[in-house]
Amino acid sequence: MREPVHGLPAAMVRPALFGESVDKLQVFLAQQITLTVLHWGFAFGILIWALSANLTYTVPVRLQYNRWSGVAADGGCTKSSPCKIVLFEVPNFFEIDLSIIVPFFSFISGTNHFLTALNVGLYGSDGWFVRNAIQGHNYLRAADWASSAALMIVVNSILWVSPPTFTEIFLWAFLLAVIVMVGLMCETAHASGLSDQWYAARYAFWSATLLFVGAWVCQFVVFAGTYGSYDGKPVNGTAPAPETKDPPLLVVLFLIYLFSSFCYFPIVTAWKCRFWAPYFKKETASPERMMYFEQWYGIISFASKLPLLGIYAGGVLARGDGAVSLFDAEAPAPTTAPDEDGGSGLVWGLLFGAVTFASFLGAVFWYLDRRAVPVPGGMSKSIL
Repeated sequence: MREPVHGLPAAMVRPALFGESVDKLQVFLAQQITLTVLHWGFAFGILIWALSANLTYTVPVRLQYNRWSGVAADGGCTKSSPCKIVLFEVPNFFEIDLSIIVPFFSFISGTNHFLTALNVGLYGSDGWFVRNAIQGHNYLRAADWASSAALMIVVNSILWVSPPTFTEIFLWAFLLAVIVMVGLMCETAHASGLSDQWYAARYAFWSATLLFVGAWVCQFVVFAGTYGSYDGKPVNGTAPAPETKDPPLLVVLFLIYLFSSFCYFPIVTAWKCRFWAPYFKKETASPERMMYFEQWYGIISFASKLPLLGIYAGGVLARGDGAVSLFDAEAPAPTTAPDEDGGSGLVWGLLFGAVTFASFLGAVFWYLDRRAVPVPGGMSKSIL
């Protein structure tokens, strides 16, 4: 049996694909391979389906800015000649094709799992992935989340306000990327094993969590207008808008799930590092705990993305066949009678099917980890 490498027990040094028994690192490798296939399979499947059926879902992005009138020759403003601020808007600054962006964030995560599986499968704990993961700074996962989650929130912002503005989508994307980086720093400081750094990580984590929740509160304030909470006026088109109603139930439930899925990540990080505890515990930074929480991160990443892929696939279909569109007063009226079902049955099926499958997959890997050979040194209880 090989000696422990980088603080990892000997039984976890290198996974054997064909051995007398299955150890926990083998389960981790199998999980990474499975998530690679699923992420890439769903991503390319949705992309090929949407493009082959010509079901494009293109959304315009607005650019709003200010121009000034009444400015004096010297560049100043006076009471006798006040300046006026005029709001301008470019209604179609550029367009976002969700048929491409939606599968792409799942492709990014699949690439993360592929590189992880390749490194763990070839080098075990001698590789860079395990060395970094057991020290609390999984840079590959952070790069995955900072990019894929940023793309997800760009697409999600379209559900809150459509068409979105240039400022909204990019501020959301960069805000989420910054929060991911703060989370990485908190994990790294926690895994250092120094109590003073752990306290700093603890306070930084909860501060970032409050900012994260605050950003979502702002989105829900905007969404309240969907229920007629404010005395607003329509801006689409030049004629009065048709009679408006509350959003479909599916949209409301999906937005609630959307918020919940983004909350998975700070919850698991707090659980991993025990940031609610009043003091640092050495065992929370053990290599085994660091490594096996990577399994949790992989599962919640898949559980958050797969339902989004399902609902977006339904959205692409509904938008592509005309069941959902942006209001334009100058557009001609539809010439065909509306479908009574409106395609909602398929969308509901995709959403709940995705949630069920993601939950089933998590349960399978939880069971496999429980059945795997315990790591020598006392870790007989599964963390996952």
